[in-house]
Amino acid sequence: MPSPQQSLSDKYSKFDPTSGEPTHDKDGVELEGKARDKARKDLEKARKVVEPLMKKLAEDPDFMSKLDADIKQLSLQIEQLGL
Repeated sequence: MPSPQQSLSDKYSKFDPTSGEPTHDKDGVELEGKARDKARKDLEKARKVVEPLMKKLAEDPDFMSKLDADIKQLSLQIEQLGL
């Protein structure tokens, strides 16, 4: 499961080691002002997506394999319906 920073690696190239906030864009240019604020908001959005999944995975280490099995079963059912 990727970290919030890994999920943003297509937009940002460097992150603050303490806060985890993006510090440089994908081209290596340091973020300033509004760009830095946007990057901070992007990180918060990514955290809201990733952290609940990480918590679920910590509670149930087989969560991803169960989810994968469910997806495969549903895909078969869709195929059988001819969709």
